[in-house]
Order: sequence, then C-alpha cells, then structure tokens
Amino acid sequence: MKIKYLAILFALLSIVACKGKQDGQAVDEDVAMLAGVWQNAEDDSYVFRIEGDTIYYSDRTLLPVHFRIRRDTMLIEGATTTKYVLEQITPNVLRFRNASGELVKLYKAAEKVSDAEFYSAEETMLEVTQQLTKSDTVVVAGTKRYHCYVQVNPTTFKVVKSEMNNEGMDVGKIYYDNIVNVAVYDGARRVYFHDFKKQEFAAFVPEEIMPLCILSDIVYASCSSDGIVFEAQLCVPESASSYIACVRISPEGGMSLEAKK
Repeated sequence: MKIKYLAILFALLSIVACKGKQDGQAVDEDVAMLAGVWQNAEDDSYVFRIEGDTIYYSDRTLLPVHFRIRRDTMLIEGATTTKYVLEQITPNVLRFRNASGELVKLYKAAEKVSDAEFYSAEETMLEVTQQLTKSDTVVVAGTKRYHCYVQVNPTTFKVVKSEMNNEGMDVGKIYYDNIVNVAVYDGARRVYFHDFKKQEFAAFVPEEIMPLCILSDIVYASCSSDGIVFEAQLCVPESASSYIACVRISPEGGMSLEAKK
C-alpha cells in the first residue's frame, strides 16, 4: 500500500510540473552543463566563466552576477535583471541576442584555462589608478603664510556603474571611492585637519547620480583674508558628468561647504 501511495504521489507531482511548463509558469532549467570558460567565436577572446549559477567575467573590474535559464531566455541578475533571447544552447555552444539584437556566438573552451590566461590586464590598470597621491601648497593671505596638504587615499568602497562590454552585454563595472584628507597649518599651528568622504557633498550632487560618483580629489582654489578655499571634485567614472563643491576653511579653523559660483 505504501509503495502504491508513493507511486501515485510521484505521478501527481510529475503531472503538476509538466502542467506548469504547459501553462507558461516560470520554470528554471538546469545550468550545470554550462560550467566552464566561454570564448567569443569571432576572436577566441575569453568572455566569462560559469561556476554553478554565477557568471565571472574575464575582467576582474566587472561584478560577478547570478544567472538563470528559463526556456528560451537567459536572465542575468546584476543591479537589474537583463534578459537575452537564446538562439542555441548546448554543453559547448551558446548563442544569444544582446541588448542591441546582435547575435553573440560563444563556445566552451576545450582545455582548462588558468586564471593568468583568463583574466585581462584591466586589474593591473585599476591598481595603477588606485594610488595614494599627495599635494603640498604654500599660500599667503595678508601676514599669514599657510601650508596646505591634500592626500587622496584609495579605499575598498565600491561604486558599481552599468556599462556595455564587447559582447553588448549589460555589465556592472567596479570602481573604488576615495577618502581625501585636507590639512592646513599656520607655521607649526594646525588650523584644520579632516578626512572628507563623498557623502559629505551629497547636497551638491543630484540624488540619482550620487551612488555612481566617486570623490576624485580636493584641490586648492584660492586664498584671502577670509580663509582658504578648496574645490572638491566628484565625478562619475569614465563619464563627462562631474560636480564641484567648495570647501572654505576660516583662519580660526572653521569649515563650511558651498556651491561653486
């Protein structure tokens, strides 16, 4: 009786699963067969590696993403879910339409690919741009002679910007924000000392743009009897979008922020 009951239950579950597919319910396909490194059929370049349900791009500056296969669609879940229509999917061939409708042809690498072969030079380029920088300026206001120090300190705070890769896929590129230290001295007397973070300048950047910005630098702008003015530079990486806020340091060591006139 027990065996008969289990057989009936299994049959019912199978019918429900099949009916779900027939009725158009969302059913994810098994992606285990896609594990491995995938190359562009046009130029043999490495595009991404699939491990489990995660895609790792050959550029370490790109954010790994979760993906699913649902019938004839590949869904990649980054900051948003992007859908790509599949033309062909086998254990060794993957063909799909990118965001522009162009056909992307990939094939799975036959041999094992090492990390040194797989990852591009972008990581090295990122390390070069993420370096501590210092500036030292002497300014005179009346009888005062100020020594101004600015130090840009790279951080591990990630800023993710949506971009298109060579295959026309929407990817999240990782950039890193900075903390900028500003110090002002009048001889041996320290007038001002502070570590600035980009959040302190939120009032000067549109709310929807702020998550994409990094605090790239703070530079000396002018000096008068009222104090010293620096300009904080906030920008969207690899974009023309940039914003400037003025940092005013008074002779007494007070600080105020204002929009650039």
